[in-house]
Amino acid sequence: MVLILTVAAGVGIFLALAFLRTLFGWSLSHILIVCYLVLFIMAFYIPQDFLAVAFDSGGVTTGPVTVPFIMALGVGLSSIGQGRDSHGDSFGLVASVPLAPFSLL
Repeated sequence: MVLILTVAAGVGIFLALAFLRTLFGWSLSHILIVCYLVLFIMAFYIPQDFLAVAFDSGGVTTGPVTVPFIMALGVGLSSIGQGRDSHGDSFGLVASVPLAPFSLL
């Protein structure tokens, strides 16, 4: 149950971060670089037993139900954002959400 709640909370937090990126026009590459650097540094400090589970639980966000849901939310949100191109602004939502489970373990 702890793993399920942790993954759910992480997906919610990173989905909110991805929505803020879409609304305010933050650079996707900068966010991904910073997040992955932090995650790889954290990988040295967590027990090895959790490392494989954390990376594998990121696959939750690439399922056949989750991806269309995130994409629909992203396109709808980017249409009201500050960016010039709504399709370009919604790009990267699915790329940033798999970071969530690993970051919370």
